[in-house]
Amino acid sequence: MAKVFISYKTDDFDVATRVKWAIDAHYDFTTYLDRIDDALLGDGPDLAEHLLKRIDECDQLLAVVGPTTKESWWVPWEIGVCSEKHYFLATFCQRYVSLPSYLSKWPVLHSEADIDQYCQQSRKERRSLEIATAKTVYLSERETARRSSADAFHRSLRRVLGQA
Repeated sequence: MAKVFISYKTDDFDVATRVKWAIDAHYDFTTYLDRIDDALLGDGPDLAEHLLKRIDECDQLLAVVGPTTKESWWVPWEIGVCSEKHYFLATFCQRYVSLPSYLSKWPVLHSEADIDQYCQQSRKERRSLEIATAKTVYLSERETARRSSADAFHRSLRRVLGQA
């Protein structure tokens, strides 16, 4: 089962919640959408540790980007962490937002139909990854398979969405 970490800025909580519901509608997907209590975690090492723990429980990331996301430090940080782990990544943008150039590396979703395509392509690449890693013994081989699978996911989703 895929578990998607939904990264968002607090201003985009309503959109992030709708994205969560659209993903959760797929039987083999679950999501993690955090509602951080700033009073408990603050904005430093405790929050970073909390987020790293939650990211490690997931295997994909979908970043919900709105007009104020550019003011966020945490959304780019979460994307960077997941990129290093070779997670399947995509951006959800409900309306036109000028995206930072680093996000152009990954597919951009705009609708629930795009989310469905995200889930379908993810399902296909997860199967391929399971087959590839079932045959591997070494960690380095698993890392290579994970990187290759993530790249294939991004290419295939961009192609299906007409972004290739």
